[in-house]
Amino acid sequence: MKISKSQLQKIIKEEMEAMMGQVTIGDEVDVIGGVMVGAVGEIVAMGSEDGKQIVVLNLLRPAADERYKDLGPQVIIQPDFIEKRIKEELTKEFNGGEDLGDIAKIIYVEAYHPQGGSGLYALEVFDKSGEKEKFQYMRDFNKRFGTDFSEREGVMSFGQRMNKMAPHIEIEEDEMDVS
Repeated sequence: MKISKSQLQKIIKEEMEAMMGQVTIGDEVDVIGGVMVGAVGEIVAMGSEDGKQIVVLNLLRPAADERYKDLGPQVIIQPDFIEKRIKEELTKEFNGGEDLGDIAKIIYVEAYHPQGGSGLYALEVFDKSGEKEKFQYMRDFNKRFGTDFSEREGVMSFGQRMNKMAPHIEIEEDEMDVS
């Protein structure tokens, strides 16, 4: 079976679009995996290198890990490490608002699944008087406090970013086995 160059290009383009999901050039994305977790960027190019799909980002916010903050204005990321950002979330920059100022402690509960992997189970937020508010989803926490954490934010990234935003808040990690 022979295939023309234009047919091959069409197949490659369709496969790349399927792998890239719903993101396109110009989209703003959260980096949710790899060493650049916590970063925010705008997609400026998409393609493949050595047979692997890549996305090139102009960084709008650096990675949470100090070691990767000065990589430059553009980075190459695997597409499965990004998540499309909702425009309204990008405009909500943290400003040390009253709500976060009242928080004394956050317990981040991570659940470990029997099939492997982990993820957020709950956030328990304690104000200065000791009252507890529980958040099952990160989006609810974001809405309440005007933050922009990803639903798949890792424990390390969450703690590091929260510590920079509001160093007065004590962050604790807890684990839960959901087998």
